[in-house]
Amino acid sequence: MSESKESLNQEELQQRMQELEQREKVLEEKESKLKKAEDRITKAKYNLYERIDVSLNTMNIVVAVISLALVAAIVIGIIYR
Repeated sequence: MSESKESLNQEELQQRMQELEQREKVLEEKESKLKKAEDRITKAKYNLYERIDVSLNTMNIVVAVISLALVAAIVIGIIYR
């Protein structure tokens, strides 16, 4: 009786280990995809800043001003519809 319980426990442990390994593989694949996407976004940002010969701080200010202007234009458009 105890041998059958031990064998069941061993089988359950093996099955759980396999499930965990499969989950780990899936998580690693997702992490890899996210890392690649993050790298693409980061590269796009720095490529934009490399093409224009201004400091990073100045470029951040320009982007903020353009964003505020866009928001203001949308708000004005909604108000005066």
